[in-house]
Amino acid sequence: MPTIYLRKDLFDKIVSMGKEVNSFVNKVVEETLKQTEAPGKEEEIPRTKSKSRPSKGGQSNG
Repeated sequence: MPTIYLRKDLFDKIVSMGKEVNSFVNKVVEETLKQTEAPGKEEEIPRTKSKSRPSKGGQSNG
């Protein structure tokens, strides 16, 4: 893989933008976790009903 040389101002800009993106993602994740962990919020989250299937093995019919 070739080495890419950047001017310091371009490198600093890329690093700054990366930090902004990281900060935004962390903020969104934190807010989402707070919303899903809040008491009483479980009922408001739409959930899909899964069909129960017997597990393979470990069960005896006797």
